[in-house]
Amino acid sequence: MLSKEAEIQQTYEYFLTNHLPEGFTFYGYEGDFPTVKVTVKEALETAKVVEAELRLNSYSNDMVEVEPYEEDEFPVIRFIFDLLFFTEEQTKACLLLIARTIYTFENASTNKEKSFFFPFFKSKKKETKAVDDKFKDEITKEDVIKAVRKFSDNLPQGTYRTILVNDDYSIDFSQLRRYLPRTPTQKFYLSKETYDIFEEHEKHIPPLMDKVQKAVDQYVKEHNEYPTLPYDHLRRVNTFLLVQEHLLEEVPNIEFYITNYDGLITHVKTKEK
Repeated sequence: MLSKEAEIQQTYEYFLTNHLPEGFTFYGYEGDFPTVKVTVKEALETAKVVEAELRLNSYSNDMVEVEPYEEDEFPVIRFIFDLLFFTEEQTKACLLLIARTIYTFENASTNKEKSFFFPFFKSKKKETKAVDDKFKDEITKEDVIKAVRKFSDNLPQGTYRTILVNDDYSIDFSQLRRYLPRTPTQKFYLSKETYDIFEEHEKHIPPLMDKVQKAVDQYVKEHNEYPTLPYDHLRRVNTFLLVQEHLLEEVPNIEFYITNYDGLITHVKTKEK
């Protein structure tokens, strides 16, 4: 069942299907957005050139996203469109620009030999795998933090950024498409209580952090003070006390610290005053 966003996009799907250049096929939907694919000779370098040409011609990443892939060992580029930015004529012009750029680049790279596209005749989608390359994996933790903040700023009142968090605490990047240049190849993780963001090697921290944060909040509610040791300038969370108070099941193997932001905790050691 399509989401409301996808249903709106589907209304304008004919913008693409009526104007596909030779060798291009309609791929279906990537999340909520219609996608076109084409097989090329070399996906990564060609995708870089096409993306540069699109941006030069004022087609932003929000309008059309470029993703190089390998499918059945053939190099493929997918183009993910947000058709709400386009008229039918603009869509046609964008597709022609993409096709022309691919042809020109591949023709030049093979000493003027004609470029060609491998047509796809099978209706069943094949398993695809992302191509590891700097072109696709330049998304940093700072990029994700900024994207999540922008996403949060545009949420309706009463809705929180926790809707981004999957069951394993990983971030659902399909909801951040408008705020990032492309989907990261590595996972990032988000604490539901503090909204801190973590990389793959830190994925064990968010579940522990959320348990400790809830325990700290409950302790403050019951005792009107933070669960820290007297004269501890680092303001470490006294997790032994929280266990004694039956607010935690066990002492975590990570130290947490009380910050100056409304009792939020952090795993980053604070500076001594």
